Amino acid sequence: MSAVPDGKKLVRSPSGLRMVPENGAFSSPFSLDEPQWVPDKECPRCMQCDTKFDFITRKHHCRRCGRCFCDKCCSKKVALPRMCFVDPVRQCRDCSLISQKELDFYDKQLKVLTAGATFLVTLGCSEKSETMVCRMSNNHRYLFLDGESHFEVELSRISTMQVLTETEGSTPGEKDIHTYTTLLDSQYISEGGLSRATGMLLHYKPPGSQDSQQLRMEAADDKKIASSWLAAMHKNIMILSALILLVAFPVLTEKESKNNIIMFNTASLSVCISFFLSPDTKSPPSLVLLASPQSLSPGDEVRVVCLVQGFRPDSATLSWSDNGNAVAGAEVQTSSSQRQSDGTFIRSSTLKLSPERWSSGRTYTCHVNHPALSAPLSQSTSAEKCS
Repeated sequence: MSAVPDGKKLVRSPSGLRMVPENGAFSSPFSLDEPQWVPDKECPRCMQCDTKFDFITRKHHCRRCGRCFCDKCCSKKVALPRMCFVDPVRQCRDCSLISQKELDFYDKQLKVLTAGATFLVTLGCSEKSETMVCRMSNNHRYLFLDGESHFEVELSRISTMQVLTETEGSTPGEKDIHTYTTLLDSQYISEGGLSRATGMLLHYKPPGSQDSQQLRMEAADDKKIASSWLAAMHKNIMILSALILLVAFPVLTEKESKNNIIMFNTASLSVCISFFLSPDTKSPPSLVLLASPQSLSPGDEVRVVCLVQGFRPDSATLSWSDNGNAVAGAEVQTSSSQRQSDGTFIRSSTLKLSPERWSSGRTYTCHVNHPALSAPLSQSTSAEKCS
């Protein structure tokens, strides 16, 4: 029998009811701690739309990021299993998109893994195979293998995973081997793709040992269920590898990251995992306009900066208009996008104006288009507004 405790307890936090493990040491590696809420005195305005809070416009904290928003920008209640909430909780727009993508992983891949599948298992260099049911523990930390014998593999101690696949239309018995280590390639062996996973070879270190041990698993009778289980296991190992990287290297530059995903740091763990769960996740941009100070020396040009940030993928387009007429050419200088530590992008565009033109009473507008926006984003300014 397993020595892994599954006991849980119901606790109440400021954000809602949570069902958490009795022993925190055995919590799921995918779990997140509740964030510290931004103090009320530090957020007089909505951190999304900049609306000022008052008696009518109430302040709400996103249960996932802890930031302050108005009801319009933080109205969605979405399940958040990574924080063990019993009921859906209030989240801001960006966090709710991430949580909805993660639900797919919890509702599909993790359920497949905990349900288990049947494999022919060979331990070490033995020539003898045993039919065993392999499943993931409820706390997502172990693989349990049950047959005539029983043993466990701690997922965090897996150093290498090789996936054995068959390609549709290939000669029976003709197989390919894809090798993945803790620095994983971004390929994903899907359940519905041309390649079907038929087996897996793991190398892991048992507790208290520095010697690597080999575990070979090959699909037994129901190959469809086994293939689905292996595909889910592959995605699971990818995410766990991100966790290992974050523990081993608190900061990795983009150049050093073989996954070429993001600059890792502990604050961006959630986004990093979400990239693995759904690399095509889209994040809409936010827009801020900044103008030069009014006290300019004679001959100085006025610069209006349009700062666009928080978007993904890197496909935001910026443009300017002057009283509704398009502005281009030397007056506009737009930077290339830069990746931020949370995996989203930031970009700016500067409109250069003479003091006379700036003071002429005209209105200047920055327009932003992005695939995650249902309608273009725009913001206007003028000398009168800035005075």
